[in-house]
Amino acid sequence: MKRFLPYLLFILLLNNKIYAQYESGTSYYGINNYIEYIAGDMPIIIVAPHAGNLQPIDLPDINTRGNDNGTMDLARFMADSLHLKTGGSRPHIIINHLRPNKLNPVFSEADSTDAAGTDPVALQALRDFHDFIQVAHNKVSADWGKGHYFELHGNGTAEHWNMVGLGVSKSYLNMSDAVIETRVNYSTIKNLCTIGGADFLEVLKGPTSLGGMLESLGWKTTTSPYYPAPPGSVTFYYAGQNTWRYGSKHTGTIDATHLESYWKFMVKSANRSKYSNDLADSMLDFMNIHYGFPCRTLNVDAGEDQGISTGTTTTLDGSYTGGSGSVEILWTPQALIAANGILNPQTNALTTDTTFYLMITDLVTGVIKTDSLLISIQYVGIDEYINEDIKVYPNPVKDKLLINLGYVNVKVERIQLFNSTGLLMYSLEGNQLQSETIEITVFDYNQGVYFLNIFTEIGVIRRKIMILR
Repeated sequence: MKRFLPYLLFILLLNNKIYAQYESGTSYYGINNYIEYIAGDMPIIIVAPHAGNLQPIDLPDINTRGNDNGTMDLARFMADSLHLKTGGSRPHIIINHLRPNKLNPVFSEADSTDAAGTDPVALQALRDFHDFIQVAHNKVSADWGKGHYFELHGNGTAEHWNMVGLGVSKSYLNMSDAVIETRVNYSTIKNLCTIGGADFLEVLKGPTSLGGMLESLGWKTTTSPYYPAPPGSVTFYYAGQNTWRYGSKHTGTIDATHLESYWKFMVKSANRSKYSNDLADSMLDFMNIHYGFPCRTLNVDAGEDQGISTGTTTTLDGSYTGGSGSVEILWTPQALIAANGILNPQTNALTTDTTFYLMITDLVTGVIKTDSLLISIQYVGIDEYINEDIKVYPNPVKDKLLINLGYVNVKVERIQLFNSTGLLMYSLEGNQLQSETIEITVFDYNQGVYFLNIFTEIGVIRRKIMILR
């Protein structure tokens, strides 16, 4: 009993629904660290009830069942993969570290004898498991209004099946679509396909179902368009107590999936990285398509900096990933873009270095992301041709910058001075350039680096100028 007492306060807090503030990405544990909850902030709950391998001798055996080999690694891989793909968001993860012969939390407290026996510590671990799920359930409901519970299991079928269970049994899946559609109110995706308006058959076995997307990525999966019903040779777990309880069959706005993955997909090093990555992609696409949650981070790339000849045009090479897919595209400066609103527009003819900005607005989430690139004007051989004829002094300068053009053997068309942020500070052109020596008064300029551009009929000479105070 002594090992049980330290958790009395924790139990009372949970039973009275006085919940701590859970920080996304942080692990929280129940009694003896048997149950782990990694708090999240996404509308996705991932649960691994048969993942553990701990067999403490002071907990009696309640059955002879082994663990679902690979589901713990899969849960952790999924957490990392989803975190990366969403740019920092995290799913809720609940893991049972006890081997199922010590704790079998696919059963509820109402069936505690099957789930935990009579040992008080095992019973508390069972409560911890379901309490943590309820914490995640409440968080998703409060933050998102709806979401999805994915329960991970493993199987050793000879045919290497993945099986996606949504509360529709094998016998019904082998019937007509008209009959299958009558099962929507008895499924674990009732809310999604009634109030949520999603097409029941599509979510169950269409191309955008979880099974359909896994199948399209090369993982043999039922239910899917290619395998709309499991074969008679395999046991099909179409739901369990947890998916019934935490799905939307009876109440609520969170739906549930019972996912049985073939064990080698999760365990073998040649498979597990790709499988967890593909499953994460499929989950995100599933949530985007059927729930309208664009969980993927919007990333924008304006392309690589370019160098072009003066007076020529170029094609910009913008791109983006993530987001909802419904976006608005805008390049600036707009006056230098031939046709805006596309990722790869052509510029107008450029004669000066220009920074272009690509701004993409996600029309669903309102998120705005930008990126930039520099188009530099290249003048091959200009410096070598007139470099010695241009005299710019003193440098560094305090009061007056002098530019001697007396020995320049090409026509000078314009002189401009920019500060380090690109702001034009001085400009002279045309008839103003008749004098052999140009004088620029800089005594009231801030100290720093400036850039002098001398435009000639054959190109531009650039000088870096330092103004001191």
